[in-house]
Amino acid sequence: MCSVFIRRLTAPRGQARAYARNHEAAASGLDQLCHLPQLSARQRAEFRRCALEMRRIAREKLLDSAR
Repeated sequence: MCSVFIRRLTAPRGQARAYARNHEAAASGLDQLCHLPQLSARQRAEFRRCALEMRRIAREKLLDSAR
C-alpha cells in the first residue's frame, strides 16, 4: 500500500524544494490518518512507515537542492 503514496519524483532544477514540500505535506496527511479509530494496528503501522519514507525523500530533495 505504501508504494501507492510514495513516488520518487525527479524535479527539474530549481524545483526540488517544491517537491520536498509536497512530500512533507503528504507525510503530514498520513500522520493524521494514523489517528483514525477504524484503522487496524497493521494499517496504522503502514501509514507511519509511509510517512517516515516520505519525510526521508523530502530531506533528500532538500539536500539535493542545496548542492
